[in-house]
Amino acid sequence: MPVASLLMERSILLPFVFALLTLGACFPVLAAVRGVVWKQEEDSHRPSREEEDGDGATAGLLNEVGEEHTILPKRTATTLTNAFRYLRYEFFQAISDTNILLVLLGHFICPVRQELVFQILIPYTSKRFFLPISKSGLLLSIVASTNLLIFLFVLPSLTRFLRRSLPSSHVDTLTASYSSLILAFGCLAIGLSAVFPLLLVSTVVFAAGFGIRLGLLSLLTSLVDPAKVGRVYTLVTVVEGAGEMVSAPVLQRLWAWGLENGGIWRGAPWISGAVVYAAGWWWIGRVRVKAEWREG
Repeated sequence: MPVASLLMERSILLPFVFALLTLGACFPVLAAVRGVVWKQEEDSHRPSREEEDGDGATAGLLNEVGEEHTILPKRTATTLTNAFRYLRYEFFQAISDTNILLVLLGHFICPVRQELVFQILIPYTSKRFFLPISKSGLLLSIVASTNLLIFLFVLPSLTRFLRRSLPSSHVDTLTASYSSLILAFGCLAIGLSAVFPLLLVSTVVFAAGFGIRLGLLSLLTSLVDPAKVGRVYTLVTVVEGAGEMVSAPVLQRLWAWGLENGGIWRGAPWISGAVVYAAGWWWIGRVRVKAEWREG
């Protein structure tokens, strides 16, 4: 991020040229990667067709619901129809459990934090504090550095400590719900920041809540049948994609409305983010994994 800011001061095209060259450097690395062929003993047991096509986490997502796993037709229309049918089936199966529905709602609001960072934070800082875009872009480095610190040190240490006395699912619930609360406080603080130093502190607080998705994924794993984890993760991707499609235009519209009205309303996207994540803290905290809560 600092490199991009420095390059942007010289030319707005330089960061894109740097990114293109960096991506181009990946091709020699990928070309050097070689697959590993594992040796198998002649008398080793080869999985049967039933075992290979069983209802495991890696079973084919595109197979039709309620039928035996078969080789799918190669026609694109049929394949997409099967995929949509199966995904719809898995969705309704998942939301029949209130706890899974609450976790999926948490995943639905996850993209809001990304849209706020990558679409709103830089222009908001530039307009609110009269800074050039190249300087405002340095806030992305603060977000990334805070994320690194949280993911490498704070969350692992905190979860290890809590798991000494609490069930794993309870720890995951606390991680996700309080990360959402931290995001709410961070959003509100950024939206109400009147001076730049306060904005810097608020950005650090906001970035400290990015562990919400990790907590939600871990919690979801404890809620579903292990054989269906892979399929539910696919559903999570779809739900988060829907959340991104909804949050991006809404936040952009709030940002435009805030610029038109001026004053405190320039922070409208952040205030709305605070409301969303405060609600997320409330409903994620009500998720229960029955087996582990009885054991705990």
